[in-house]
Amino acid sequence: FYNFNNVIVWGEIMHKLIYIFIITIMIFAFTSCSIKDENNSDISTTFTSQANVVFNDTEMICKISRTATNIACISIIQPIELQGITFSWTDNNYKVSYNELGYENNIEILPNNSFAQAIINVLNSIESKENISLVSSNDNTNTFNGTCSSGKFFVTVQKSNSSIKNIKLDEINLIIDFFD
Repeated sequence: FYNFNNVIVWGEIMHKLIYIFIITIMIFAFTSCSIKDENNSDISTTFTSQANVVFNDTEMICKISRTATNIACISIIQPIELQGITFSWTDNNYKVSYNELGYENNIEILPNNSFAQAIINVLNSIESKENISLVSSNDNTNTFNGTCSSGKFFVTVQKSNSSIKNIKLDEINLIIDFFD
């Protein structure tokens, strides 16, 4: 005769094992979704700040403002010879001006290796988060590298407030140090 009590006991054990297996998978799935990925950490690309800009051998102080995607303004404050030059992007319009004199068009006329266009290209690339990856991290900052139409760049971000501290594009000899 066959002992049906053993079949019932094994069936109960299998049900318990299946439940434990399902619960384990669910716990793993929920906890793995909450792990923070440093590569996709937030980097603030909307800001207004002053920056020391070194482009080739030219040193400048600029006011850089980016309030939304495709809306930005870069104004040269120093040296005095360049003071008043402003580059503006507003949705599909681009404008370059010097004090009261300006040129506006619906296409960008700056080459990708100009300092102003390079800054915008880097910020657009950072915002898309597709072309950047974490290369180093310490207690205060994360450093990312990426590529944009102006070349390969490095960006250093303050961890405490996600603000950009530094942008560097070696290919076009551009270094931007944000302050303020």
